[in-house]
Amino acid sequence: MAVDQLPPPCRRVLVINPNTSTTLTDSFQPILSALQLSQNVQLSYWTCPPGGPAMIKSQADMHDSAALCLPLLLRLAPDFDGFLAACYADHPVVRLLQSQVGSKPVVCIFHASIYAALQLAGPSSTAQFGIITTAPVYEALLSSAVDMILRSNKQALARFGGVAASGIGLADLRLDHLGKLRQAEAAREKVIAATQDMLRSRQDVQILCMGGVILAGMEPWVHEACKAEGRPEVQVLDQLAAGMLTLDALLGDTPLQTVNYGQALSRWIASLHLGPASFHDRVIIFGWQFIDVAHGFAWMIVGSCSASTATLEPSLCPAPHCLADRPLHMATVAPRLRDLRPCDNCRQRKIRCLFASDDAVNCVLCQSRSTTCTYVREPPRKKRAVVSKDQNHDKASSTSPRARHHPPASQSISSAAGVTKPRRKPNNDAQSSVLRDYSQLPGQSLLKETLGHQNRQSSAVVGATADFDICLTKTLSWDERGAFAGFRAPQVLRRANATTHFFLRPDTQEEMDAELANLDAIENFVAPHGPELVKIYFRIVHPTFPILHKNVFLEKHGRSYRELTPIGLGAVYVLAMNWWSYSQALSSIPKPDATELEARVLRMLVDVHRRPKISDLQGGLVLMQSPNVDSWAMTGHLVAMAQNLGINADCTDWQVPDWERGVRKRVAWALFMQDKWGALVYGRGSHIRSDDWDVTPLQSTDFPETAKDDDNEEGSAEIEKGKLTFLHMVSLTQIVSEILDNFFTLKAVRNPRTLQSVLEIAKPLQLQLKAWHASMPPSLSLDETVPMKLSSVGYLHLAYYTAEITLHRAILRCHNTTPSTPPYGQVEETTLRSITRRAADARFVSAVGFVKRLKAEHFQSFWYFSSSVSLAIIGTFATILCSITPSRAEKEVYVAKLAEYRWLLRLSANSAPFMQYAIGVLDACGQLLDEQLGALKEGTQQHVVVTGHGDDEPAFLPAGGDLSDGGEDVGDENDTLDDDAFATFLMDENMLISPREGGGDWFQDRLQDFDYGDVSSMYRTSTT
Repeated sequence: MAVDQLPPPCRRVLVINPNTSTTLTDSFQPILSALQLSQNVQLSYWTCPPGGPAMIKSQADMHDSAALCLPLLLRLAPDFDGFLAACYADHPVVRLLQSQVGSKPVVCIFHASIYAALQLAGPSSTAQFGIITTAPVYEALLSSAVDMILRSNKQALARFGGVAASGIGLADLRLDHLGKLRQAEAAREKVIAATQDMLRSRQDVQILCMGGVILAGMEPWVHEACKAEGRPEVQVLDQLAAGMLTLDALLGDTPLQTVNYGQALSRWIASLHLGPASFHDRVIIFGWQFIDVAHGFAWMIVGSCSASTATLEPSLCPAPHCLADRPLHMATVAPRLRDLRPCDNCRQRKIRCLFASDDAVNCVLCQSRSTTCTYVREPPRKKRAVVSKDQNHDKASSTSPRARHHPPASQSISSAAGVTKPRRKPNNDAQSSVLRDYSQLPGQSLLKETLGHQNRQSSAVVGATADFDICLTKTLSWDERGAFAGFRAPQVLRRANATTHFFLRPDTQEEMDAELANLDAIENFVAPHGPELVKIYFRIVHPTFPILHKNVFLEKHGRSYRELTPIGLGAVYVLAMNWWSYSQALSSIPKPDATELEARVLRMLVDVHRRPKISDLQGGLVLMQSPNVDSWAMTGHLVAMAQNLGINADCTDWQVPDWERGVRKRVAWALFMQDKWGALVYGRGSHIRSDDWDVTPLQSTDFPETAKDDDNEEGSAEIEKGKLTFLHMVSLTQIVSEILDNFFTLKAVRNPRTLQSVLEIAKPLQLQLKAWHASMPPSLSLDETVPMKLSSVGYLHLAYYTAEITLHRAILRCHNTTPSTPPYGQVEETTLRSITRRAADARFVSAVGFVKRLKAEHFQSFWYFSSSVSLAIIGTFATILCSITPSRAEKEVYVAKLAEYRWLLRLSANSAPFMQYAIGVLDACGQLLDEQLGALKEGTQQHVVVTGHGDDEPAFLPAGGDLSDGGEDVGDENDTLDDDAFATFLMDENMLISPREGGGDWFQDRLQDFDYGDVSSMYRTSTT
């Protein structure tokens, strides 16, 4: 008797869209439902609710998304057997959700596409895989994520060919007011150019992953580029299909080696031969649909309809027979004529040089890459018939109607060199005369009476022991500005007050020419994005680091960038490029090489000491905040420049405008902070002596901007909060200066003190720190964040904990010296040491608690230059505590705390790259502790081992405890800086210890199937 076979159980899968776009979620359905799955799968779709990011564009977006999505997903988790995270990024919600759902698989399409690409490549070949993505910001994000996942397996990592950003954005796919698909060809050119760049730079790339769901449907362009490059065999992988096929196998306990990832490969190449009709049934992502235009392609908006029911609009789509004679380009993109040579970029890529309109200055390719068409390279050699000059002339005069819109031959062709010139409009700004004296400016201007902000002259204060004495000025006749021009011509003697005089020296013509050349080079490096970068700087950096005068800078820049100095202009551009993706106008455009520009500006800063200007000093201080600039010597350079400019003097009664007085004071205290914090983090002696510093304290009136000047654009910083942060940082720095003077000069370090004497000196400093902390207004709390606003208060809190730790380092230094006869008895000495150790431990725990409380609004904001080293100093402090602790058990506890602190930094480093330095320092500290205690893993059988993502990094957590044990906050009892709930949730021990049986992450477990070598866990947790 036959037995009826039971149907396979239905597996319930939740497809997660971690952003708020429901249209995007709808678009997943036709792709996933078309797959042939081995399991009986029921798909449900979930979209991040309002309040989350509309699109994932940065690490900050991912953290915001995870914070909102995770609690909601955990409520739904019992109803599902598996989860597919549909985000092409290393989204934190994946590992956080996996740690809570036990053995239920959680698959990210990003990880799945990498796995599928590796399996398709196979371990025995040399084939590589690459990723074609959208905005340039994803190049670094995705490259870093792939490196983090594969870095422990060099063979697998060697298969990664890199990421190429196309620069595609929704703006490229819109209709113009006439209903023409004006940008479609530009979008196609971007995808083709990115693919060609990838194939040319990586000859071994055989698999291309489509890295972003917005790119779905653009596979034909990728295939077109592959064919044009003579690489038709290159395969194109869809990330959604790869993710679903992987999850399907994990649900059925099917070996991943048997998965047919061929289903995830693009089959568009076959569709190209079926004609336009084959596209009528194909539905594309984001409510867009594809139309074949005689093997060229155009995008068409059909609204935000459901992807499962969307159909082509017949009124917008010509009949197939009408498309047969269409050219490859779109009607709105005019081709270059044969008699007009292509620009250098198009010639290098061997593609047609197309212009969007007759009036366009740059071709479509150069516009998409934010570059300028150039025509300086020689054409390739080719055989052609000899043509007389008369024939050439006849040919040139018999062009098509488009030729009437081109510049005349005298503007297009260089008769001397025979090279076509760029189709650029002349830069009237560059040809204009340079204004030397702002007192001659017509109309209203802040600059008419300025002393230090003149355009083309430098100033130098007259020193008390120099070759000129101010007593010789008593009989001079000063003009209304306090100037006397009849001495040491062409210099001008300027009287600031009765005791302070300056020599003003005009720049020579050679110096002006060199400076203008540098300005042009800097502007051309970022052109045409200079104004947008200035806007970013004053939105994000300036509110918290207000050493420029916004209106003065904008007045100069508004007339011409040539009115600024190269260092002042370049530094603003360099720092603003750190927030390139925070501009809607720039986020989809390739970013220039900020490192190269930074190196250029640094070289200029070194050369400017002969004739510095205040704007050069301002630019130098701004540049020193760049994460890549690391130079104590440059701090000394800036201090010397400031002394030359009289910045360290009291300007209260100077004959200068009020706004300039405020600028000088803000710059002076910024320099003071740069010197003192530089001395702390570099371990050097301060350049500034207290008896040579005569700057009055800052007042609110020294800051011209108010809350009314706040920029309402998303991602800006608050002016009032930034002003308070700057003021409190200055007052904290004054306390730090006293700590350094009392405990860390060469003489203080050389002459050891008793613990009791150190405590007597430290007590008033500790009281000052306590009073400073108590005076902090609630608005500077870490919890006081405003939606869609960045907050830089994080660096202020970090500086406070660094100051506390620095003071306690001076106290703990006495633990390394044992007096033969303690003045108050051996028992009292032992007790005092125990008390100071506990107090120091409390500071360390509080500092780590602060790092836990940081939010995305803090990570993405401006951080002071000392922040990276300050984080490292916190770790170093833990190693000091470990080294002076007599008990081995306590030493092991500090090893555990140090490892957890390192793990915390690793979790945050993707959102805050400046934390990477501290991680490296902690690695070195771990080696030192290893030498002291033996192998770190020895004797840790009762500890839980937590492995970090990316490489083997054991972290030892005391069983049943975390860093919140054994210490209290150093602040007052009414301290309002409570832990952020989500940050605490992320770092809770239960979140780090995954209950999943089998102790494995599917990606790393199955990666060993390829015989790529031993693979460390990415998110795996285990106990030993």
